[in-house]
Amino acid sequence: PYRLSRTPARVAGSASPTEASEPRSAPTPSREVGRVPFEGLRVLDLGTFWAAPYFTMYLGAFGADVVKIESVQRPDGFRFSGAFPQEGDDWYERSGIWQGTNLNKRGVTLDLGREEGRALLARLIGGADVVVENFSPRVVEQFGFDYESVRRLRPDVIMVRMPGFGLKGPWRDYVGWAMSIEQAAGMAFVTGYRPRPMNPGGFLDPVVGMHAAVALQAALRHRDRTGEGQLIELAQLETGCNLTAEQVLLWQEEQRLVEREGNRDRRFVPQGVYPASDGWVALSVRDEKDWTGLAELVGLPTGLSADERWKEHDRIDGALTAWLSGMNADGAVTALVERGIPAGRVLTAERMYEDPQLVARGYYQDLRTKVTGVRRYPGWPVRFSSGPANHHRFGAPSLGEHNDEVLGRELGLEASELARLRALRVIGERM
Repeated sequence: PYRLSRTPARVAGSASPTEASEPRSAPTPSREVGRVPFEGLRVLDLGTFWAAPYFTMYLGAFGADVVKIESVQRPDGFRFSGAFPQEGDDWYERSGIWQGTNLNKRGVTLDLGREEGRALLARLIGGADVVVENFSPRVVEQFGFDYESVRRLRPDVIMVRMPGFGLKGPWRDYVGWAMSIEQAAGMAFVTGYRPRPMNPGGFLDPVVGMHAAVALQAALRHRDRTGEGQLIELAQLETGCNLTAEQVLLWQEEQRLVEREGNRDRRFVPQGVYPASDGWVALSVRDEKDWTGLAELVGLPTGLSADERWKEHDRIDGALTAWLSGMNADGAVTALVERGIPAGRVLTAERMYEDPQLVARGYYQDLRTKVTGVRRYPGWPVRFSSGPANHHRFGAPSLGEHNDEVLGRELGLEASELARLRALRVIGERM
C-alpha cells in the first residue's frame, strides 16, 4: 500500500546492490530506558485534517522535532471540526479533535501564495530530514515543491506524499477524503446491516497514517545505510484496498460477494450489541458452554449448534432484546459475566474518561495548550519497556505559535523582518 522510489518492493530473495552495500554508519542500538527513537529528526508537516497530521503526531511523540506549517489564510481544516464561532474570535483554536491530532508539534504560518512564504519554506526544507503532505498532487506542485524540487533543496530528504488516489492515473487530481475512499475501496459495502451499506466513518485516515509510519522507518533505515533519501508515495485508496483484499479474493475464487452482517460473526453465535433500559450491552458467544449459560439465563433452548444458532439469529436477537429491556446495562453485564459469557457495557465518552482500568494504567495524559489550558488526551495503544515513560511530550500549537522561535531564532530573521512579514500577513498568529 505504499511505494518507495529507491527501495521498491521486490520478489523475496532477490537482494539488490543497495541492500548489499556497506552501511554509511553503524549506530549502536540503544536500550537506554526513556530514550526516544526519533530524537534529532526534523520533520516538516504540511498536512491537513487527519491522515498526515496523525502520522506526524506519533513521530513527535517519539522525539522528532515536528514543525507544523499552516497559513493564516488557510489553516488546517481540522481546526474547524468540533469548534464553533460562538466560542469567540479564537474559536479555531478550540477544536478538541484538531488538538488531539497535532500534539508534540511546533506551529509556523507561511503564505505559500507569496514569494516570501515559499522562500522561507525552501529554507526550512533545507534543514529537514522528512517532508510530509497529504493534499491532492497539484497543491504542493503548484507552489514548486514536488519531490525533485524538494530534493534539490535537501539531497537526502525523505518526502512522504499521501494523496487520496496517487500521483498518477485518471483520478490523480481528485481530492481524497477518508469517507469517499472508504466507498471507493469497497469498505462501505461490507459495513452496516443487510438492507443497506454504511460508511465506516472516516477511520481510514489514521490507518493511512500508521502505514506511512511503517514506510518511513524503512526509508530511514535505507538512508542510514546508504545516505540516500527517497520519495514515499502512499495512495490512500490503495491502503483502503489493502484492507479489503478479502473481498477481491473471494470474488476471484468463488464469484461471491462478502455480505454485510452488522455485528454478527459466523464463528461466535450469537454476537451483537443490544439495548438495555439505560444503555447498550455487547456480548459474544464463543462455544456451546457459553450458549448453555446464555440460553438458561434468557429462556432459550440449549443444545443448539453454531450452525443452528446462526439460522435462528433473528429469533435469538429478539429474545435477548426482550430480556435486556427490563434490565440496566451494568446489571445485565454482571449476570452475563458471572456465567462466563464475554460481555461489556458500550461506553460513552464521559464514562471512558473515568473507566477504572484506563485510569489505573495511566492511559490518559494531561497536556496544556496556549488557548484552552490543560486538557486530557488519550495515550498510545502500545507501551514499550524501553520507554519513553510518557505518551506525549506537549500539547498542540496555536496558529503560528512558534513563528518567532523557528523563523527568528533558528532561521535568523530579524525582529523588523518578522514584523514586516506579519504586516503583509505572510506570517501571523490569527486568522
